[in-house]
Amino acid sequence: MSRHALNEPFRQQIMLGKYTSWAADLTEEQLMGVLWAVGEYGRRSQKVLECLDRHADEFCPADGFPRARLGLELLSAMADGQRFSTEQVIEQVRSVLRSWRAESGEPQD
Repeated sequence: MSRHALNEPFRQQIMLGKYTSWAADLTEEQLMGVLWAVGEYGRRSQKVLECLDRHADEFCPADGFPRARLGLELLSAMADGQRFSTEQVIEQVRSVLRSWRAESGEPQD
């Protein structure tokens, strides 16, 4: 039987998060798969990001485009050695959404 990759206090903490609860029960092998994917896809994302930039006007914020694009940027940056706190990621998401809404003329929250 595989054991959980995360210690119990940390598992309890991430179980409470809207965007982290999915990872609470990862085994060590599964966590290695997640980390491998971050490295594999993060390092290969530049051309995809460039393509997304060329087609940004084909999406609306409701499609999740601003967040998905930022997510790929962050994975790429992490694979390149940059590190982010939860607060830094949240602020980047808010900033991207504010910019997207302003460019598209949508009201700000």
